[in-house]
Amino acid sequence: MSETTRWVAAAAVAGTAVLGAGYAHALPGIALPAGSAHRGSGTSTGTSGGLQPAGQAPAPTGQAPQTQSGAS
Repeated sequence: MSETTRWVAAAAVAGTAVLGAGYAHALPGIALPAGSAHRGSGTSTGTSGGLQPAGQAPAPTGQAPQTQSGAS
């Protein structure tokens, strides 16, 4: 493997790690590794910090489903 290929591979791995860490920090509800510092945004999405279950299931209807393809 040439030296250029090694540098490109190393840069790709480093870039992936940097982007992954940035997205993990920016997205809410992502678990942090033990010992990591966490800066809260001041908002809460519930006691567990994640999605909460619905109070009841949606009621069935007698209508046929409607779809849109997005094409004109």
